[in-house]
Amino acid sequence: MKRTEKINTGDITVGKPLHLDVFDRNGLLLLKKGFVIQSQKQLNALFQRGACFMFDDIEEDLVQKGPTKQTHEPSPFELIEDVYFQLSVLCDKKSLKSNFSFRISELCKKIQWACQLNADASLGTILLSKNFTYSIAHQIHCAIVCEILSKFLNHPSLKQQSLLSAALTMNIAMIELQNMLFNHKERLSDDLKRQVQNHPQTGVELLRTYGVTDEIWLTTILQHHECMDGSGYPQGLRGKDIDYHARILTLADVYCVKLFSRAYRLPLSPDVAARKIITGPHKQCFDQDLAEVFVKEIGIFHPGSYVRLINGEVAVVTHRGEKIHHPIVHSVLKADGVPFATPVKRDCSEEQYAIINSIPPQDIHIEINKLLLWDIKG
Repeated sequence: MKRTEKINTGDITVGKPLHLDVFDRNGLLLLKKGFVIQSQKQLNALFQRGACFMFDDIEEDLVQKGPTKQTHEPSPFELIEDVYFQLSVLCDKKSLKSNFSFRISELCKKIQWACQLNADASLGTILLSKNFTYSIAHQIHCAIVCEILSKFLNHPSLKQQSLLSAALTMNIAMIELQNMLFNHKERLSDDLKRQVQNHPQTGVELLRTYGVTDEIWLTTILQHHECMDGSGYPQGLRGKDIDYHARILTLADVYCVKLFSRAYRLPLSPDVAARKIITGPHKQCFDQDLAEVFVKEIGIFHPGSYVRLINGEVAVVTHRGEKIHHPIVHSVLKADGVPFATPVKRDCSEEQYAIINSIPPQDIHIEINKLLLWDIKG
């Protein structure tokens, strides 16, 4: 018989190894015994997840034997939040990097599990999840998109793992720099440009010191800023000289970047971001065969984005439709601006629910319950 015990202040000490495995309130394993919490910020984040120990009542010494059966199947949102928390720790310069490859592979499995449970809801977290540090969240967003694409392309499972591992660590050499650049308005200095252009190579070198030996993983990171027309970096590769997995990650990276604002620009709506990849002035940078697959599979209207319908309602895209212009949405605001008590499903292939336009997320000022949108039990 298992019982849980909530972790309180004093049960875990910053800088000392965990004496037991740590679970969240739903029984999902968060951290393994022996892991070292490096800062009070990490510890506070753990408390926010409802961290607890699990014990076997018949064990006199209260030594936990290992992960127990979860009390319920986690939602995609919980899995992706766990990935965010653990990836934040792994990308911290001060954290221990023992078993780094294995720990990243476990996060990849959680991404895959989330997408298997509900791929559209997983895509929806990219636009609807808030209060995440951009540099960490961006890598997770790219991993979700890469998982969706690689499934569609029927990649072997090991290569899928390598691609997702690359996505989750693509910017590991510039986490702090990326957070700074997120709010940077001025032109980059020569030194900052050099750091940005060197980060693929620096990242590969760093990962090798962490024990990463997967060459697909490393090559994908090294080449994820190369362009099909030879204008990329760090090697200026062209066309099919660029690794196939790197070409997939490039698409995911550029698309996800466009969805979020910077100090110097507003975010692009998903339909505009997708069209720029296909028809924009820099379309020659991308593998257009993959770009067509990308738009076909992700769709023009990304799950989690806001749209206005012809009947005046404001809706959240919840499912990709059979045609890229006809997703399934759930209306959250009536034509007069009054919120619906619960989201109302609309099929945009029907004339009376056709989409007029996308709506910038900053123009929406209501709380969205992701569980209700995708009918997921909490």
